[in-house]
Amino acid sequence: MRKDFSIVYLILFICILLPMNIAGHVTRISGLAQLSKPLLLLVLMGYFVNITRGYSSRNKTAILMAMVFSWVGDVALMFDRQYPILFIVGLGGFLLAHLNYTYVFIRSGKRIYTISRLAWIGIPLMMLYTVGLISNLWPHLNELKIPVFVYAIVLMFMGLAAVIRNTKVGYHWVLLGAILFVISDSFLAVNKFIFPIEYSDVYIMTTYGLAQLFIVLGLSKLIISKDHK
Repeated sequence: MRKDFSIVYLILFICILLPMNIAGHVTRISGLAQLSKPLLLLVLMGYFVNITRGYSSRNKTAILMAMVFSWVGDVALMFDRQYPILFIVGLGGFLLAHLNYTYVFIRSGKRIYTISRLAWIGIPLMMLYTVGLISNLWPHLNELKIPVFVYAIVLMFMGLAAVIRNTKVGYHWVLLGAILFVISDSFLAVNKFIFPIEYSDVYIMTTYGLAQLFIVLGLSKLIISKDHK
């Protein structure tokens, strides 16, 4: 029964992301996009609470906090053009979300990490990508240099933690989600600081929505698996 109801949450999440949010951005119906954006994480939280109910894990609180802080970031960035200070609020919300996800990624792996072939490739790529992104953004950041730099480093560590997780259950879901999160934030940063990207909101929200969904799917699978402790 719990799993059947969880499917309802997933269908609702996809419907809010695609027919409502993405379609709202494509058709320039801002009201539709604005209405749907705050609902995404609320529905995803409902899915996570429902699918993991009855399973004990010290990671559940941190995962929920990551989604709560992401929701704060979502709402703040809805109004940052009218109130620029809300960009910092949004940045802070997502920074805290990444810290919580990083904490969970590290704790949800085994205590002894073995670096896989994928990790040996992913670690330098993630670091080089972050250096390249910061280098391109730096001349355009003005007074936001330090906050954006700190955020980019935290984002990088979140990605690295996803790469080196030493667990098979949900690994690829979480890794794909982390990569999409980096891509989404890159679209947002380039669009805001370097040059406008046509239909930027479509790219940002598609990658962001799928990032959150895949991370939560992967972590949920781990929590309800028999191997999880």
